[in-house]
Amino acid sequence: MLSLFSEVENAFGPLDEKLYGTENDLLYLAQKLKDSAFEPPMLYMSCGTADYGYDMAYEFKEYLDKVGLKNEFISVEGAAHDYEYANVVLKKAIMELFPIRTC
Repeated sequence: MLSLFSEVENAFGPLDEKLYGTENDLLYLAQKLKDSAFEPPMLYMSCGTADYGYDMAYEFKEYLDKVGLKNEFISVEGAAHDYEYANVVLKKAIMELFPIRTC
């Protein structure tokens, strides 16, 4: 089992098997998406290397690779889990995903 669940347990306490295979289980949802008849969208993730959840985020990226879901993981050296980082990556995501069209 991926350490993803141990990190969640560290944050929220024992899972008592209530998470596995539910709509709150990211690994289950990733596999379900892969197995569906729909063309899965590209999944984008960004995380700073100083973020407390970096290892967990990267592990999830590796799981997406393993099950064959297209994804892009942007790793930003030294960035932490704070508003400064969020402001930068949200602006970048909005500009790339929703480009402003000029007439």
